[in-house]
Amino acid sequence: MPTSKNTPPTPIIDKVYSQGDFTIISSDSKPVKFQLPSYYLLAARGMQTGAPPRPFHIDMTDKEFEHAEALRLWLDFVTNRGMTIDSTFIGKARNVLHLARKYDCSAIARSVIALAHTALEKTPTLAQQIIVLAAQCDEPDLVAKGIRAYKPGDEPNYHGSRHSPRHIAGSTGAQLIPSLEHVRVEPSTWPLSDWQGTPLTYIWTINRALTLASSRAEQGDAFLKLIEAAKDLERKAASDSKKRKLTSVPGLGLFSGE
Repeated sequence: MPTSKNTPPTPIIDKVYSQGDFTIISSDSKPVKFQLPSYYLLAARGMQTGAPPRPFHIDMTDKEFEHAEALRLWLDFVTNRGMTIDSTFIGKARNVLHLARKYDCSAIARSVIALAHTALEKTPTLAQQIIVLAAQCDEPDLVAKGIRAYKPGDEPNYHGSRHSPRHIAGSTGAQLIPSLEHVRVEPSTWPLSDWQGTPLTYIWTINRALTLASSRAEQGDAFLKLIEAAKDLERKAASDSKKRKLTSVPGLGLFSGE
């Protein structure tokens, strides 16, 4: 019988992850089927071995972060294979972090951040990209380390990346994207794709730190002081907002003096 147009394509079985009681189907137009023992996922989520987290089967839908390439990298971390540090490290790390946080694999997220520290030490030319990644993941120590390690001329290489600013913005946004040789540690030189997803608090504190001190070491120290102060202000604002909401609840009287 002919196959219906509405029938989903039969997934291709991954060559590495092909056995186990936990199944994951990638979001690709030609999906890939991954299978592995559920105890790996339990360990990655910091749970004791036993019944696997439900569901036993996951159909991925996010085309940007849940394609076969990203899933394979994530599962490499889940099964302790890790990741190599090369020119594509940042894009890979971003994919793995997305999946680790979405599926509550805190141990994996910590491993990726630790590897980012190592990547910065081994490959200082990744400094600008690691600063962006760390800011988006709320890792102030790594941001400061990136600022200290950055040297003029350490431009990021976006060529061939699935997260290329040119890929995201498209040809109509070309005028908004700086040329690669002009991308520096200063947020004002970052491509639009680096601003997207980066908290404004981090963008402001990085930029402010760079203007307050002259040496990279001093700028890194200044950033840590600024981000801590900014977070204190944000916590206070959130607390004050919560108190104002409580006073608006009839009969509560906790802060309104009723």
